[in-house]
Amino acid sequence: MNDSPNHPPLSNQQIEAQAKARKLLSYFAWSLMLIGLPFLLFGVYFIVYGHETSSWDKVEGTVVAIQTEVDVDLSTPYSSGQTRMSRDNKYFFKVEYNYPVNDQIYTSTRYSMGEGSRASDLFEDRTEAMAKGKKKYPIGSPITVYCNPDSPTDAVISAGINLGTVSPLLIGLFIFGCGLLFKIILKKAT
Repeated sequence: MNDSPNHPPLSNQQIEAQAKARKLLSYFAWSLMLIGLPFLLFGVYFIVYGHETSSWDKVEGTVVAIQTEVDVDLSTPYSSGQTRMSRDNKYFFKVEYNYPVNDQIYTSTRYSMGEGSRASDLFEDRTEAMAKGKKKYPIGSPITVYCNPDSPTDAVISAGINLGTVSPLLIGLFIFGCGLLFKIILKKAT
């Protein structure tokens, strides 16, 4: 019995085309889930590792330099006559510090696990970024450094979890979740 009297029955060719389309969409859903899975796994690892930094050994280090770097906005397209440096670039500062472990001096610029060496928000001007960095972290001043007891070269000055440490997990959840949702919708449609 035909449930939709307004529609003629499907031909074998149409049924085969629908089956192929469902199979292709199913592959797409699985692909999304497979792409999202490594992000999920790395995200969990990164959160655990970021959290562990809070229990690392604390040593007193010394600020040795403040450096600024450009954060190029690649989302803004070039217009005629613009060069890379004439675009709306933003600047941030990073802190270089020394710290002693077992009578050996190490140097690092890593700020946190999630932010890498970026120790500030973005500034419109390089000199403003430098001034803020020197004000917050005066050169020669002491600084608390969290040092991995198993690997002294692994250190941060901002321990714990931040947005950068949760980002891979959020990306993985989104991609994997889209694939799973796609798969569920596809299953209900059949």
